[in-house]
Amino acid sequence: PGAVPAHELTLPGLPAGAYRVEWWDSWKGGVTRTERVEADASGLRVRLPELATDVAALITPAPAL
Repeated sequence: PGAVPAHELTLPGLPAGAYRVEWWDSWKGGVTRTERVEADASGLRVRLPELATDVAALITPAPAL
């Protein structure tokens, strides 16, 4: 199949607050980027880049700044 265009994904059910998202390259192994994102009442919104292969994300509560 072809690449999936970039889009935004909402993950419902997470409490409001800050989260750390580590994006992993599941073909080569290793973290490709890390970001801090905020969840609100509708959930955690993450922006996915164009995807040509599969990826994995590890989502954990972010430490306080």
